[in-house]
Amino acid sequence: MEVVMHLNCPDEVVRYVGATLRDALSDPLVLALIGDHHMRIRIGLVDPDCVLYVDTKEHDVRMGADSDATDGLIAMAGDTALAYLLGRVDLETAIESGSVVAAGESRALLRLLGHDSTLPDVCERVLRREGRSDLLALAG
Repeated sequence: MEVVMHLNCPDEVVRYVGATLRDALSDPLVLALIGDHHMRIRIGLVDPDCVLYVDTKEHDVRMGADSDATDGLIAMAGDTALAYLLGRVDLETAIESGSVVAAGESRALLRLLGHDSTLPDVCERVLRREGRSDLLALAG
């Protein structure tokens, strides 16, 4: 029986969630969806505790809440973020249930990123590149 692993530390959040978002922001299909809709979103994750800052104009994703100038905020558990990136969490259901909180432009960013199958493919590529088949097995 395979043991399902979870994101264990902020470094893993940056390495897997951050890398997926960064790779997605350089994908021509995602860029076409975002277009001129530039956003600066703070993603607050718990378990493990970490904050990611996403800037769609600069195609930048980094750890830290070093900017007060954001257009929105997303809050969720690290495993929920990973499951969302893998296409295993329905955004609207997660927001309605309270497992994801999205304020400001963040909801628009999540919809744009999750619009087609690009994001799960990018996330799977990142996890396979890192040898993390255990995280691919993460249930949504």
